[in-house]
Amino acid sequence: DPNLTPTLYKLTNNGFLWDYGCANQPDLLKVLGANLVSTEIMFRFFNNCSALDEVKNFKSTKVTSMSYLFDGCLSLKKVPELDYSKNKAFEGMFANCKSLSSIPPIDTSKATGPMYYMFKGCTSLTGVPLLDTHNVNNTLEMFKGCVSLKSVPLLNTTSVTNMGSMFEDCESLTSIPLFDT
Repeated sequence: DPNLTPTLYKLTNNGFLWDYGCANQPDLLKVLGANLVSTEIMFRFFNNCSALDEVKNFKSTKVTSMSYLFDGCLSLKKVPELDYSKNKAFEGMFANCKSLSSIPPIDTSKATGPMYYMFKGCTSLTGVPLLDTHNVNNTLEMFKGCVSLKSVPLLNTTSVTNMGSMFEDCESLTSIPLFDT
């Protein structure tokens, strides 16, 4: 479609990166279709798609990087259950998804490195699924600004060296499970 705002850049044979101009493009998956089947890198894939309210299921079996995947998707209300089993990078994945109230189960067993900003600014989020965080080293501002968050699962924080402002402004959160640091 010649009227599309975003530009798709091919990074490798297996990865794509959207420029940051995909705001107000609600039909991205219809445009991309089967191109996602072999994608390994989805860094900032839907970044700032503010009108995107739902993402349909798509093949994600080869994806190893979903950092900032949905960052800035202000209208996103539903995320499909995707195959996260090979994904290693989760930082900022749902940041600023202000309309998202729940997250489906996420396999984070391959997560290495940081999970900072993962849910930052998700003002409608009330809870998150169990997350495998045994290899995560940074949870800085992971839930910051999640004003509707009522509960969080027990997180393995033995490898975490930075938990700064992890629960800042989580005014609906009344208790946090003990951390094992």
